[in-house]
Amino acid sequence: MRCGVDWKKPIVVILGATGTGKTELAVELCLHAGGEIVSADAMQMYAGLAIATNKSTVEERRNVNEHLVSNLHPLTFGYTVQHFRQQALQTIAAVQSRGRLPVLVGGTNYYIESLIWNTLLCDDQPSHTGHSYYQDLPAGLLTMDGERLLDELRKVDPDMACRLHPNNRRRLLRSLQVWHGTGRRQSELVEQQRLCDVEQKLLFQNCLILWLRIDRQLLHKRLQARLERMLERGLKDELIEFYDTFYEQYVAKRNSIANDNQAKGAFQCLGFKEFLPFLRLQPEARHSTHGLEIFQRCLEQLHMATCKYAKKQVKWIENRIVRRPGSVALP
Repeated sequence: MRCGVDWKKPIVVILGATGTGKTELAVELCLHAGGEIVSADAMQMYAGLAIATNKSTVEERRNVNEHLVSNLHPLTFGYTVQHFRQQALQTIAAVQSRGRLPVLVGGTNYYIESLIWNTLLCDDQPSHTGHSYYQDLPAGLLTMDGERLLDELRKVDPDMACRLHPNNRRRLLRSLQVWHGTGRRQSELVEQQRLCDVEQKLLFQNCLILWLRIDRQLLHKRLQARLERMLERGLKDELIEFYDTFYEQYVAKRNSIANDNQAKGAFQCLGFKEFLPFLRLQPEARHSTHGLEIFQRCLEQLHMATCKYAKKQVKWIENRIVRRPGSVALP
């Protein structure tokens, strides 16, 4: 990994479910220790939907620098954890070069995982610019259906092809992307990673990991209160403006790369997709009694989905980070 990171310099990692106060703690740490925030939140990377994705405000950050937020166009397709890792390591190196402390905040736990352990599948990826992260694939692959993609994968990586179903276009494209971008079979990289996991240690030699935990009932109350604040800040108007501006472009772009059921970019984010039944109404219907009832049901769906997501985040931290098989156990 030729990214300029000094693996001996300190780094702070803040983990926790959504709504536990990770950003607030990160700001305090940065103010006291001369740090900068490196965000590891997959949904906050897309421009727009600042309220829906709960991005911190300028006032909340209190002049602390924050990186990898709103850095992708909303119509970005094909952005993966590999691309995130490359950008995050470059950002961490830049923060270190200024003599500052990187404070990694997530968010998206598998993004965190890719940074604090040496994941071979993330190494040696080609750099990307622009709005498409499938651009290193040969012309024609993006328009193929799953069966044809599977045939293409059998030619270059038959072992991986045996593991994938033709309906899983995203993973088929990812395997082909690994081959065309690196010249290596993904099945070989997966096996190397499995063998490496036995003796795997933390990448950063001076890494402080903080895990914020809150009683589940209290967390659910905090999430409900946050949702009410989002409404007060103008959530409904933000969603309507974003949908009316980008949704037709999103559908056209999605259809242009064949029948891929995997959600793309900002349109898969928690806080937007729950409101599609409301947003698909005609503009005048959104303000009717029926429209308001649908919006209220969407709010309820969002709260339930957020609570479910928080539970999933905790399980991930417990199983993949705290009790990571074969690795150095975290205290």
